[in-house]
Amino acid sequence: MRKFKKIFLFFLIMPFLFGFFISPALADVKLNAGVPPEKNPICWTEEACQADLEFMKLEWSKDKFEKGGPVGICGSKLGVCIAAGPTKTEITIAGKTIFKNLGDYIKTIYIWVVGIGGLLASIMLIRGGFLYLTSAGSSQRVTDAKARIGGAILGLLLLLGSYTLLYTINPDLVQLRLPRAYLIRRILPDVKYCKELNQTKVAFAGGYTNSIEIPEVAFKLFSNPLIDDSSKIKGFIDAGLVPACSLKYFWVGSNDNTCWGHVCAPLDDGTPQVCMEETVNKKYTCIPGNLIGTITSSQKVFPYIDNNIKLIGICNDGKSFELREQDATNGSDGKSQSYNFSFPANFLKSEKNKCSNNGLLRGFYLGAEVNDEFGCDDWFAIGQNNGSCNVNLGKLLYPNAGKWNWGCGVIAKGQNSLVVPVENLISYKQLESGYLCDINIEGSEFPLLTNGSLSAGGCWIPDPTACGK
Repeated sequence: MRKFKKIFLFFLIMPFLFGFFISPALADVKLNAGVPPEKNPICWTEEACQADLEFMKLEWSKDKFEKGGPVGICGSKLGVCIAAGPTKTEITIAGKTIFKNLGDYIKTIYIWVVGIGGLLASIMLIRGGFLYLTSAGSSQRVTDAKARIGGAILGLLLLLGSYTLLYTINPDLVQLRLPRAYLIRRILPDVKYCKELNQTKVAFAGGYTNSIEIPEVAFKLFSNPLIDDSSKIKGFIDAGLVPACSLKYFWVGSNDNTCWGHVCAPLDDGTPQVCMEETVNKKYTCIPGNLIGTITSSQKVFPYIDNNIKLIGICNDGKSFELREQDATNGSDGKSQSYNFSFPANFLKSEKNKCSNNGLLRGFYLGAEVNDEFGCDDWFAIGQNNGSCNVNLGKLLYPNAGKWNWGCGVIAKGQNSLVVPVENLISYKQLESGYLCDINIEGSEFPLLTNGSLSAGGCWIPDPTACGK
């Protein structure tokens, strides 16, 4: 009987120990609290959750989407997506064979064990009462009967009071809310223009609010179409065959994320146009020009480019020539600048011919007079990287040679210009079609150079950082 009592107490105490020591540890799960729901990788729309599960050949049911998620981290519109659904067991436990999750399974066993314990306690109480009534004055039988009755009452108190005790300590202990495996949503690329998606298919957003609402057949436009004949662009835009500037588009699986179209038709005189975000009203519009962009910096003093910016061409024999020099335009916000190189229709062709006696044209780069608040302004040769003009070509060629070789002047020396990778130059085709290349000037890429001091004799003449022709 003592051995049976120990087994009985073990089954009574184990659920308490499990809930008190293990459940809180399992419940301590970080779910990116504080992250906006749309940026939280465990937050989904119900439609996206269903589509992803079906794509993985998993069975879909409504209970696999929990709106709001744990502690409401996904807000009112999104929720968590649960890959594992109800599980069917081979044996019946407390009349059940289907369980929602592991917590439901353990909770069912716990209730079943408590029920068995209550039944055993009742049997012990009845037997103790029977022994007491039939003790016939035997002190040994009376003592044994009282012990049985006391043990049974204590067991019943533990059974009836365990729920209240666990709930008082932590309400989650009686819910057995074990950690659940949530699907991780693919983090979508942070893009502005659809062309940054390479050759992904896109669809016009129109009145839709989510990519899932759009029929699959509607995703038929290339995000960055290759158009050989610029005279056909206007017709393509009117027919909705290209991602046009000022319009929004979805791509497959983008959920509620959109990208902007970028295709602009040339003017009647053949001048190309570039899709660009206006500084003031933040709208996207087509602006006439061959090479256009904004100029920003988080480290340099405004104005970042102190007046002069040049467009320079390189021939395949290493010779260079200057197309045009102009001033950067200061924005009304006092934080940004812009530039716009716009040429007559036949100008580029005539300039391209400057390489006819010296080999074919290699490409173009920008020469910029970057503001140096502590001394003389520094000239840098700026190349592009996938549509962003943020590459110091001098540093690119000589990363370990020191800042002396990072100015624009080094590009024109000898055959240095031939070492510049073509992909970091602006092509003739890009200029001819109109090209957007935003300049970003940071101190790590464009450091202060030594070319004289305003307080000690003035700037050096000639300036060793200046761009050569």
